[in-house]
Amino acid sequence: MKTRFIVSAMLISIASATASARCLPDLSENTELNGSSVNSNLTMPPTEASRDSSNAFFSVIINSNIVNNITEKKQGSAFKSRRKFEEHFPLIYWGATRLTGSPSIGITGSYAGIPQSTGKSYEWGMYLFRLFKPITLNRQRTIAVTSSLGFAQTINRLKDDYMFVSDGNSTDCIQSKDDYSKTWLRTWSLRLPVCVEFQIPVKGRKSSFFISVGPEVDYKLSVLSRGKLNGKKRTIDDDLDINRFGLNLLMQIGYGDFGFISRMGLTPIFRQTHPENVYNSMFTFFVYL
Repeated sequence: MKTRFIVSAMLISIASATASARCLPDLSENTELNGSSVNSNLTMPPTEASRDSSNAFFSVIINSNIVNNITEKKQGSAFKSRRKFEEHFPLIYWGATRLTGSPSIGITGSYAGIPQSTGKSYEWGMYLFRLFKPITLNRQRTIAVTSSLGFAQTINRLKDDYMFVSDGNSTDCIQSKDDYSKTWLRTWSLRLPVCVEFQIPVKGRKSSFFISVGPEVDYKLSVLSRGKLNGKKRTIDDDLDINRFGLNLLMQIGYGDFGFISRMGLTPIFRQTHPENVYNSMFTFFVYL
């Protein structure tokens, strides 16, 4: 672009100078003017036209430089505004889980009066699909609304032969009279989070710090009370009175491809539970793939 401006200016200058030269008398030979001889070696003063053409030439060059500088600045700012926003949802994760008596962050809540083997309780899941591209909320593309769709399996191990059973009106956690070697609550769920993610770019690096928080719709495909008796796994109760739809609060924090994720259940797993409501929470560290 700059080269085109300069070439055009030069062509305009040459054309103007040529036109001015044609307007002057031919002084290549001695010419008589009013009876006097004029020597061709005399130097003629610059004409007004030549001065105007020179001024126009430099004016076009200066203006072209100004235009190019403005264009480069605009292109630079546009490049910064086109920063690609990469949302953070783990392709696959595995973490610790716990049943609590109230909504709690991580696995710090109360035990809800249920004997649990917290160290043997876990959840694994995957976020497979992106529902829509990140919707950026600022020009710098550091804040965006993100979403995904995934599934998870949750295993809550119980102790001392305790198990969940339903009597048709409520779900209770009771101690079995049979000699179960282990018992657990197994849940399969579909998860649909919609989060707002904040990113803090690090100068000179492609990675950035990020914080993501938002609600997550939880649809329970199945919730079973399971146990192992005489070396064989069996279903104790498959008709538990559950809340099929639930709501979680999903939180993530990290840097680059590493982060922590915490899920806090806001809806009780069961409609009615004795002695108190039961919520599920999860916490883990993971690598984003």
